[in-house]
Amino acid sequence: MPTVWSKARVVLSPNCWNPAATIDDAGSIHVVAACRTRIRYATSKDGKEWRTATFSRPAHRLEVEPQIAVDGSTLYVAFTRLRETEGGCGDSGLEDIGVYYRSRSLPSGRWSRPVRLGAAGDRLQSFRVVDGVIHETYVAHDGQGPVSYGSLSGGTFRSVRIPGAVQTSLRVGDDGRARIAYTTGDSIRYAIARRDGRLSTRTIFKSNDMQLTAPSLVLGAGNRAYLAWNAHEPWGGGCTDGAEPVSKPGTYFGTDATGTWRVKRISKVVAVPSLTLDGSTGRLYVALATDGGVREMTRRANGRWSGTRIPRTRHLDQLVVRRDGVTGHLLLVGIRWSEGSDAVEIVALVKS
Repeated sequence: MPTVWSKARVVLSPNCWNPAATIDDAGSIHVVAACRTRIRYATSKDGKEWRTATFSRPAHRLEVEPQIAVDGSTLYVAFTRLRETEGGCGDSGLEDIGVYYRSRSLPSGRWSRPVRLGAAGDRLQSFRVVDGVIHETYVAHDGQGPVSYGSLSGGTFRSVRIPGAVQTSLRVGDDGRARIAYTTGDSIRYAIARRDGRLSTRTIFKSNDMQLTAPSLVLGAGNRAYLAWNAHEPWGGGCTDGAEPVSKPGTYFGTDATGTWRVKRISKVVAVPSLTLDGSTGRLYVALATDGGVREMTRRANGRWSGTRIPRTRHLDQLVVRRDGVTGHLLLVGIRWSEGSDAVEIVALVKS
């Protein structure tokens, strides 16, 4: 069982954001992030020594918010490509021109050229590849919506709208069918892709006075779902913000492992959770960024939760926690910033 976290080691810098990470079947670590206007990639066998690469991009294009996935011996990186425009009058000067992906064979194949996935104007939210089928959730029409689920199989792209979705988290079950946890604002819902291409959805949790955000989904044995999200005071209420108390803000957890959905608040901390699962023991790990450092929460197979602060992790955010199926080690990746400095770097810790 992993016991001690290493010190944080710099993976990518400077000015890097939105890290994503995965671990392949051989135990190698793969990390991507958006650094300035480009996507950068890093790989390591032990979390200590890293090799990096920077993807080229066309002139007057920016590539942001990458995702990474491994499917057997093939590694994929997906991202949103933006076009620089003149902007002005409330216009950011950036226009979504679509979701793109690259791939390479492991362990040492060359990266392919970028290929567009879906329609022009899409913005990537989540991404997985299983048995050669690419799955994504995305926001259409330059981020204006709606949010949809799409799949690419055998050269054919199919999509279906996710009703009411704002934020999504995507996983693919042993049956090849996508599962999507998503927020609508005041509710958290769970959708399963059906054989006919439609979605079967149900509401897991609903609040009358809280805004629900940042879903994080993993699947266990039998495609049982484990899901974390946060709940907080609604944003954007103008002068009424804060006028009414919220029920129970914090980080929430839900699962259908018993056959019916059960939900509980696991922390009073409102943070973006990242979740991973030890499939052999049923133990869950959740990482939360707090003002005092990263809080690691563990759920044993009997359902009991415990938590501890990871030392020397102040100023870490945008966390990603993953488990190495080969060694059982845990990987924690995030951005690290310093007070009084604009520099932001990607760092990684390993618990072994």
